[in-house]
Amino acid sequence: MKNSLLFLLLFFCLFKAQADMPGHIYREPVNVQFKNVASLGDYHLYVSDYDSLIEIKADTTYIITASQGSPHCILFFGKNNKGETDSMNVCEYDQQNTVIEFNGIAENKMIFTKISLPLEHAKEVERGESYSNGLNDESFFAKHTTLCISLSIAALVALIILFIYYKKKK
Repeated sequence: MKNSLLFLLLFFCLFKAQADMPGHIYREPVNVQFKNVASLGDYHLYVSDYDSLIEIKADTTYIITASQGSPHCILFFGKNNKGETDSMNVCEYDQQNTVIEFNGIAENKMIFTKISLPLEHAKEVERGESYSNGLNDESFFAKHTTLCISLSIAALVALIILFIYYKKKK
């Protein structure tokens, strides 16, 4: 009995360690606003997202979708007939909505100002004066996957211990 309890305790501790797991932290989608795109002159603004290359022709808001593993990042850069500018990245990992306002291009480098806003601040601005109950649209289980899995395993371990206990009692 002691050996099986020790084995189950060791198994549970190893499960909770999760040192090699790449994420499993719920993150929100992040908005990136590109402003004053016309100031880039003869350069066209491109966004590289995974395997797709998207041309941005006017001021727009780009949504970086949320991930629960490795961070989802995008690259943006300017391109014309002569070449490309430096590329910059924005990730949803830091959970900051970003405003990028372009001021032009000098020596093949984009000149811009970058402002980061926490997601909570951006949601307050969007809501205005409306009432919010503090609950998100996402379910509890989507945000707390690891907790739900841990509770399920703990319940399973408890059932196994009870089964072994009553079997030895007979």
